[in-house]
Formats: sequence, C-alpha cells, structure tokens
Amino acid sequence: MKTFINNKEHEVVYIDYQEGSVPHQVYTVKVENGCLYTWDFFANNGDKTDIRFYNSGFGGSRKKIQASNWIDEFIGQYWLVTGVKLNGKSNGIKLEKPLRIKGYSSTSINPFKIGEETCSREYCEECGCESTEFCYKHKYEDDEGNERWIHNDEYSG
Repeated sequence: MKTFINNKEHEVVYIDYQEGSVPHQVYTVKVENGCLYTWDFFANNGDKTDIRFYNSGFGGSRKKIQASNWIDEFIGQYWLVTGVKLNGKSNGIKLEKPLRIKGYSSTSINPFKIGEETCSREYCEECGCESTEFCYKHKYEDDEGNERWIHNDEYSG
C-alpha cells in the first residue's frame, strides 16, 4: 500500500498490531531511495480512535525487517506485504491483509490516513498511558509551579 508522509511517497511493508486493530510499529520504504523507515504508533491517552505516530528511526532494507516477538504471554498480530520476508521468526499471528483501523470520522487499512504525526510520546508508569503530553492524571504543580509526578515527585520538565 502506498502513502504520502511529509509529501514523500512511501510504501507500507509491515504493520504489527496491539490492543485489537491499533497499530504498534509500522515499517515503510521511501519510494525515491528505498530506505526503510520505522514508525511507532500509539492510542493517545488510551483513546483507540485518536491514533498518533512518530518516526523512531530509519535505515536498512525491506529485505531485512526484524521479526517482532511479543512477551508476557501476549501474542500480537502482524501484516507483511507480499515479497518481503522477516529476519528471524515471529511468535505473532500473520494476517493475510491489514486490519481496518477506526479513527474519529473514518476507517482505513492505512495507519497513516487515520493517525496524526507527532514528535514525541510520553509514557506514564502509574497508569500505563501513552500520550503526546505528560499524564495529567498523575502530575501536579508544586508550590513553585514545577510539574511533578504524583507517584515519585520527580520534576518532569
């Protein structure tokens, strides 16, 4: 499947999913130079219709995509474009076609059509929430106006 990211054409070659149809990691190949890009996806504040993604790296080749392996008795699902092979063996369930992803106002098999690009992801150890900002449920401002985490009182920025 082809998609445009930042006005550059990419081919989506691998998607792995967690929590149903929420993408977790997606690999694309930039059409102009064949470079492999890695994108991390997450449900913003746990909202599975508010999918966010960011570029977490690039380099390599579509022929050397590392197989995902899930831990803690969780078995994920993945889709791989025809003609691409995994490097290693995955313990996930291989899908014949990409899953349909539900967004606020539409659905698509293309995660980039549903998701919104961001430059960061924050993880809250207290509730397991991933978001583009620090977890508002578990932070507060001290007397000097510094943001602190409820569970360990560390300064967060």
